[in-house]
Amino acid sequence: MSGSGQTLWVADQQLPIVVSIDPEHIACEHVLPGPIGHSRHVWATSTGCWVGGHDGLYRCVIGEEPRKIMDWPVPHGAVIGEHFLACPSGTRWSLHTQDHEPVAVDVPDGYVRSIAVDGESFVVLVEQRHTDAASIYRLIRVNVSGDVIVGPELPTIPGRRGASPYLAGTPLRIFRSGTASRVLPDLILGAMEQLDGDPFHGGQVGSSGTRRTGRPERDGGRYPVPSITTAPAASSGSSPCWMRALSNR
Repeated sequence: MSGSGQTLWVADQQLPIVVSIDPEHIACEHVLPGPIGHSRHVWATSTGCWVGGHDGLYRCVIGEEPRKIMDWPVPHGAVIGEHFLACPSGTRWSLHTQDHEPVAVDVPDGYVRSIAVDGESFVVLVEQRHTDAASIYRLIRVNVSGDVIVGPELPTIPGRRGASPYLAGTPLRIFRSGTASRVLPDLILGAMEQLDGDPFHGGQVGSSGTRRTGRPERDGGRYPVPSITTAPAASSGSSPCWMRALSNR
């Protein structure tokens, strides 16, 4: 699910279908020229949306037939205005805009862990595996022209070992389990803040970060952690979860 302006875009989890919902609550179905059985993500812009998954990248515009842009898997991406950065794991990143040829983005090989927007550029957290048991992380900044700045190897990312780190917020931070570490302009980590709770998932919404977290009560349920903004509980399988919005600070 992704929104831009007053239009919301939603992708089906299995069918090659994307639905746009306009301000008048009118839904329009867009059938992708792709196979069934693939989970896809949507990234909305003011003129339409990009749709990516393991079967490739698609472009949807209201009033036009959806079209396939490329066959390479696109499980990760982000938008700045009309610019979409497609980040397959590996070195085949590319920048896309409506009705223009994609721009190849030359980056080191690595597994994309998270991507976020930081001002007028994208910042991507990449894991580079050396062995099955050893890997390093680094941050990569890409501007809307395709220029790349590769940050140094991060000595460590605070947080519980085995927890997945992700980028979010303004100023930009790396969240991992119960910690938030500031990302500095030279793509190294600054001060670390200890957070309450131990989130199991999170991401970026606009300039804010979100994290889903829960703590077991004696009766086996879950309750929301204290926060600045706490959304109502949402169903997640058989156990409810809570989403917390992290303010800019």
